[in-house]
Amino acid sequence: MELGHRAQNEGVGSYRPRGKRSLRLLIVTVLPALVVTACTRSSEQHGGDESALYTWYEQTDRAVSTSGAPDPVAARTWALAWWAADRAVDRAVEGEEDGAFVDAAVARAVHDVLVAVVPERRARLDAALDPDADEVGEAAGATAAAEVLAERSEDGLDRDSAEGPFDLPPPQPGVWRPTPPGDLTPRQVGVATATPFILESPDQLRPGPPPQPGTERYRRDLAEVRDLGSADSASRTPEQTEVGLFWAGSELAVQVDLVEEAMRAAEVSTVEGVRLLSAFHRITADAEIAVFDAKYTYLGWRPVTAIRVDGDGDPRTPRVPGWEPLIGTPPHPEYPSAHTVYAAAGAAVLEHFLGPEPAAPLEIPGTRTGDTVRTYTSWQQSVTENEDARVWAGIHLRTSDEVGSKLGRRVAAYALARL
Repeated sequence: MELGHRAQNEGVGSYRPRGKRSLRLLIVTVLPALVVTACTRSSEQHGGDESALYTWYEQTDRAVSTSGAPDPVAARTWALAWWAADRAVDRAVEGEEDGAFVDAAVARAVHDVLVAVVPERRARLDAALDPDADEVGEAAGATAAAEVLAERSEDGLDRDSAEGPFDLPPPQPGVWRPTPPGDLTPRQVGVATATPFILESPDQLRPGPPPQPGTERYRRDLAEVRDLGSADSASRTPEQTEVGLFWAGSELAVQVDLVEEAMRAAEVSTVEGVRLLSAFHRITADAEIAVFDAKYTYLGWRPVTAIRVDGDGDPRTPRVPGWEPLIGTPPHPEYPSAHTVYAAAGAAVLEHFLGPEPAAPLEIPGTRTGDTVRTYTSWQQSVTENEDARVWAGIHLRTSDEVGSKLGRRVAAYALARL
């Protein structure tokens, strides 16, 4: 079945902008056995002229997409850009919080970070600046960007540092090994030792180990994903397939759309939006670091390995040699789920800044599922869908998803208390 053969490198979570409305720049990326079509957002879809907040939100989205970075690296770019904007806004003089100073400060801060990280976008980023911008605001933005870039210059989250060699242990039950069909080497190893933005260390909130082969919980989890997560599952409903595919790509890309729609629904000011984005992206970047620390500590094997290999000594977990997941398995360890840790941390930040639920239903389009649009009326909905989606897609055990959500909430709680 075609769905079972999607490219493994897609599961790494490379950031791509969401395919959202018709008035967008079309980007076509060709991967092995798959063509992904996605579009960046346009100010025209929301009625013409935009504030500095949304103009530079769009510029960040397009720049990060151009970079083609995996999610943890893309998350760093978002965090650097909007943390710099937050610092720049802090330098506003009284009475200028929503004026020309703020617009100029935000624009220059985000611009300078993006030019440094994604230099191939310089011409377009330069063109997006206002030639008549407030000079004091521009100076504040430039200073803040330089500070943030200097402070995070050796944080281990750049593209080169995020990857690295890893010595795999000998094959044994429960321990990760390269997964079919590509049997790729482990990816994003360096994220596990990167410097967090707010956490004290990557292992600060590390969860306990996953259920091991031979335990009841493990058997239960494996039976669920074996049945509902296979490419040709007869038990998975069309709705479950839609959810599994909706969340199959970059988690960050989905959240970028969700956050934008949430801010628009709440009618946040530029200053309020900057504060939210600064917190959101630093906290979710820390959640990524925390989850990769756990992944490369516990080295949990993926369902495709557990189901195809008859090596755990338990007759109640039968081998199914030809089993395939609905989507390609990401080439890194299974436990915990990075998608759910990100979703849960993000939901906690949105609740903190915007209240217990969105100001209006949030309609978020899919990338894999064409015209599919999913609607969210609570922050928790996206978290719960992520937990289900990774099982129904055949790449995670239920416990890994639930532990990921718990870890994301713990990261957010710790970080929010220290902002």
